[in-house]
Amino acid sequence: MSICAIITIGLFLSGIFAGSTAQRGDSAAITITPAEPLMGGEAVLSCNFHLPEGERWLEVTWKKDGIGIFRLSRKDRKKTVLRGSPIPSGRMDLENAPEHSLHITSVEPQDSGRYQCIVGYGDDMYGETIMNVLVPPSSPIITPSIENGKIVERDLLTLTCESLNGSPPANVTWWFGEQMFTNATYTMDEMGTGKSVITLKAQEYQNGRPFICKAWNRALPENEPIVAELIADILFTPRATITPASEDVIEGQSISIECSLRGRPSDYREVQWIKDGTVLDTPQLAQTLELPDVSRTSSGQYRCSAQNSLSWGPQSNDFSLTVMYVPSVTLLLEGLNITTRKEGDQIALQCIVDAVPEANAYSWSHAGVTVAGADQPIFGINSVVKDSRGIYQCTGNNTVASAMSNTFFLDVEYLPRAALFSEQAVDGVVTVIESEGATVNATCVLDANPPSDQVQWFRDGVQITGEESATVSVAGITREQAGLYTCKGVNSLGVGEASSSVQLIVQYAPEQLQLMPQEHVAVAEGQKIPVSFTCSAESVPEPQYNWLYGEEILAENSATLQFEGAITRDRKGMYSCQAANALGQITGAVEVSVLYHPSCVTPLSEYVGKIGDVVVLRCEVDASPSQVEFRWTVDGEEVSEHADKELVSEVTVELQQLSDFKEYHCQAKNKLGTGVEPCVIQLFEIATALPASPVDCDYIALPTSINITCKEGQAAGSQQHYVVLSRAGREMARSLHPDFYIVAEPQKLYHLDVLAVSGLGNSSRVSLSILTPSIEAPKPLMSQAALIGVVIAAIIIVFIIIIVIVFLSQKKKKVNKANYSLREGERKNEPPLLARGAEEGNATPSDRNANNSLYTGGETRGNSITEHKAPLAPLAPPED
Repeated sequence: MSICAIITIGLFLSGIFAGSTAQRGDSAAITITPAEPLMGGEAVLSCNFHLPEGERWLEVTWKKDGIGIFRLSRKDRKKTVLRGSPIPSGRMDLENAPEHSLHITSVEPQDSGRYQCIVGYGDDMYGETIMNVLVPPSSPIITPSIENGKIVERDLLTLTCESLNGSPPANVTWWFGEQMFTNATYTMDEMGTGKSVITLKAQEYQNGRPFICKAWNRALPENEPIVAELIADILFTPRATITPASEDVIEGQSISIECSLRGRPSDYREVQWIKDGTVLDTPQLAQTLELPDVSRTSSGQYRCSAQNSLSWGPQSNDFSLTVMYVPSVTLLLEGLNITTRKEGDQIALQCIVDAVPEANAYSWSHAGVTVAGADQPIFGINSVVKDSRGIYQCTGNNTVASAMSNTFFLDVEYLPRAALFSEQAVDGVVTVIESEGATVNATCVLDANPPSDQVQWFRDGVQITGEESATVSVAGITREQAGLYTCKGVNSLGVGEASSSVQLIVQYAPEQLQLMPQEHVAVAEGQKIPVSFTCSAESVPEPQYNWLYGEEILAENSATLQFEGAITRDRKGMYSCQAANALGQITGAVEVSVLYHPSCVTPLSEYVGKIGDVVVLRCEVDASPSQVEFRWTVDGEEVSEHADKELVSEVTVELQQLSDFKEYHCQAKNKLGTGVEPCVIQLFEIATALPASPVDCDYIALPTSINITCKEGQAAGSQQHYVVLSRAGREMARSLHPDFYIVAEPQKLYHLDVLAVSGLGNSSRVSLSILTPSIEAPKPLMSQAALIGVVIAAIIIVFIIIIVIVFLSQKKKKVNKANYSLREGERKNEPPLLARGAEEGNATPSDRNANNSLYTGGETRGNSITEHKAPLAPLAPPED
């Protein structure tokens, strides 16, 4: 027969063979309903099989762990229980169950094991599975480390909880309220016992509250563990509390301060009262401190403490007593008490207020009129002027009352002030427009203290002799008389400054500068100035105009300034216009204010302290306008008491317990609205130890980056952060938490150290060596022509194999039919059959059970593999 004929016949037969195999199958399978039977319930094990075409089953045998249970014969359709069956017939339904099924009506724990169904049909077909019976655990048993159930605070207490006979062993956890103890030690054994042990230091707050033990396995409903409780009787020294924590009284009133006590036992033997650190002389068991007719010396910090049969308890919280009284106000002049000062001298008036509470408002008056903006205890004048002369008084206010000081008179002496007036102009340049010969009259008006007794006249800076009267007249003006005219006054202090000048010229320099808009423009940041700026002045000849911002020229030879785009805060300030001709120039300015929301000067501030300290938290913002309102919050709740001054706000925090170390938020608001981000002020406890190293570090290495993730160690009471350093000491990354992203290069070995850093120093280092992978482009496995050749060769080989299999299968079927009756007789006396899987090298049931008691998992990160033990006692029910 030719090769082509063999291939054709092989294609035909292999198609028939492949089709029949897909329909018949060649193995048996066992399904268990339910998959994990519960002790006392039912279990149905179904044997599902498909025989080769033309074959019939002759018998079905069920076995457990290799020991026969029953045999079903096709002849009589009866299930015969085999001798030594591990399951008694009384716990099996042999009549009503499906024909090939094993129905256990009352499951017991010993029913767990490996089950086989063996289908005989001339050959044997095997099905195998393992059934696990779920058994609920027993109620937990709690055993404390003490016998009488009592313990003194700060003693070590060991609690043991056991739950027996569970399958699988119960997961046992310890709880206090809604908090699970994560440091408990959990163990289990093959007898179904789960045990959890916790050792802790007894605390006062645990007295009378239950320690809870929970036991659960899959035999119980989800989230319904079996619970046991132990209520500990903990003895502790008295705890003293004074409420409220402060009180204000007016001088002369009476007050009673109550000390509330809580201790176990409550056999209080003595109560002490302490004021500002000094023990007061009070009755031995006085829980109430009576203070009649208080005076200002009664103000202070009060505490109480008590003693029971154990010892003295800690002192109570501070009770702040403030005795308030009416202000007493005194006005003093700092320095020499001389009421007469010369112009230009510096003066400071001090308003001294003796009051409790302290004065919360001050006001000043000058000549009977309140001075606007003067609201501080010091009223200073850097350079007194003549208008500073007059009577001054100050007023101090507190919540009790207000009071006014004594009066103070200030006399100011100054040199004569001269003002030159003429018919043509006042304090300006006189231009003679008409023909020569016109008359100009000028008067020098003087203001002086003491009064002036002489006038001096000047032309072009040279004194004109013989002119001492206050009024002069220049008739028949000529060009020769042109010049700059000024006058001065003289008194006992000396010669005053020259007046403004009058210049007689035909032409004059620019004057009367006018700006539109005038003086001031306010624009919100990010907006465009809505108008153009214009500048105009009078002069002969006409002036040229320039607009400037500082020294920057914005518009040259133009009286109009156009604005493009939105304005920012760095462009606020004075925009100047210069009008100039050959004779001079004049400048005016428009002030541009840029308005913007408040923003934090320091977005993140950190403060530290210890319990008992009083810490002042400071929040400073930048805003325009600067009139702002502050709002403080902590834990989402508003802080009502804060001291605000202009752009700064302060909050005073009394550190009484660890929970007082929190993160505060401060936001400011002006007329534009509230700042986008709050200022964050973090309050930390002063550290007492070096920070601990990060633990359980893992990493993922990519060609261009490295991600490192660690768990935080004990913070040792101090704020700390984390850094990654190269072995050369270069900082690679920094973070508040031990999670880092580092830019890397492909196929490069990095030696890195991870450590924690605080104000006290550095932790020990965790060293990592990480190799980044290379970047490689994918390559084709083979050419297309080679691939086609491989496929054709594989098809030919498959056809030849199919022909051989068909031939051998037909021959084996004839042999099996001839020998079946003989094998049926011998099967009854043969030992239990071994599982086909065991013959092929699979693990035995005992090996599998041993492997189920402990498992490990591998996790690849970069180029390293880290082994992890499985969690022993998860909070949630373990997966099946």
